[in-house]
Amino acid sequence: MNKQSTQPKREEVEKLVQDFQATGSKEKEREILEKYESIINSIAWKYSKGRAFHEDIVQVGRIGLLGAIRRFDPTIGKKFNTYAIPTIIGEVKHFLRDKTWSVHVPRRVKELGIKVKRAEDELIIVLQRKPKIEEIASHINVDEKDVLRAMEMGQAYRSQSIDTPADPDSDGKPILEMVGEKD
Repeated sequence: MNKQSTQPKREEVEKLVQDFQATGSKEKEREILEKYESIINSIAWKYSKGRAFHEDIVQVGRIGLLGAIRRFDPTIGKKFNTYAIPTIIGEVKHFLRDKTWSVHVPRRVKELGIKVKRAEDELIIVLQRKPKIEEIASHINVDEKDVLRAMEMGQAYRSQSIDTPADPDSDGKPILEMVGEKD
């Protein structure tokens, strides 16, 4: 696909979208994808920050654009860009929220983890020290067990290899060698 450095022209894109919606033409769809390639890449760089899954995010952005092309309603009176860009960003955020964790964590726990982190940051400023679990729970009006669960699950975002050194006190022994065995 050709990369373009400028945003696509509104009238041209909206005409392509109307043509696609009327005919289902793969050629029109491809033209729209080409016109949005630089925007999708820009969004992908913003959210991947150069990590290994950048290309995955580009693909997710393209899927978001394809969904926007199919669902756009020109009768509402909004520009296609106004609809397409938030749709692309939404797809990318959905991917990052649900697919990049090493272990499956329920969405409600992930969302609580965000609230816990925000509450912890706010309380550090107010209390001038690291807050206790019960203070965080009280601040966001949830049970202490839920705060602990959210904090614990937050560590599941990235897993470690069992060959990783356990800690500085382990004389470089990997985690696997630190696991207990049945006596």
